[in-house]
Amino acid sequence: MANISTMGRTTYTLTAADILAGFASVPVLWDSPFNDTNYAITWSVQDLGFPAPSLNYGVGDFHYKAAGGFTAVVAILAAIPLVQAQEDLIASTTATNIISLVAPALGTSLYQVTLYYGPSRTSAADAGDTWTPTITWTDPSSNVLTASGTSPTITLGPAAGGNTGSYGVNYMQLYNIPFFVKGGTTISVTGTYGGGTFPVNVSARIVQMPNNAVLPVPGDIIEIEAMASHR
Repeated sequence: MANISTMGRTTYTLTAADILAGFASVPVLWDSPFNDTNYAITWSVQDLGFPAPSLNYGVGDFHYKAAGGFTAVVAILAAIPLVQAQEDLIASTTATNIISLVAPALGTSLYQVTLYYGPSRTSAADAGDTWTPTITWTDPSSNVLTASGTSPTITLGPAAGGNTGSYGVNYMQLYNIPFFVKGGTTISVTGTYGGGTFPVNVSARIVQMPNNAVLPVPGDIIEIEAMASHR
């Protein structure tokens, strides 16, 4: 009589090629093979080298299902940072509250803020008008800090309107700045008009940067556990 369920367990050592690709293909053999492939699979992945809970790995799809086993595709989730907050505003005259992000409670880490902003038209009526962003965050020592057009630490230049000299659509600003943010606190980007409102194009991103201390590296060992039931 053919078996109606079985289990499989295997350990796998990550390679440099796995890290580069962002996934690992792990063959898993059943303790007791089926007679055919008419069965359903559930499986999980465990990080054997990291004592605390982590999201370094995820259950992906599977391939090459056979009577004796299958190939599990393990996604290496922490290989690349994710954009956690973003906003694109075109010709906005209300660009005051742009984006904000609350860092995870255990996520005291480096966050990258990327800004592009500038006037969306060249007009003499906009001469002397400015839009200046302000970035607010709390550092790991609980100091509430700001970076803006008048900040003593980081100065973010304004986007200036007008059609003379360096003003107008060519007077754009681009910044890519790292901030060390305390877990559970907010990092935000806001904007302030000076002189008068005028249309500006604004694109902003907040990205949590990878923490190398917890990123998967070649030689890390993971374990796949799987169960299957014959249909």
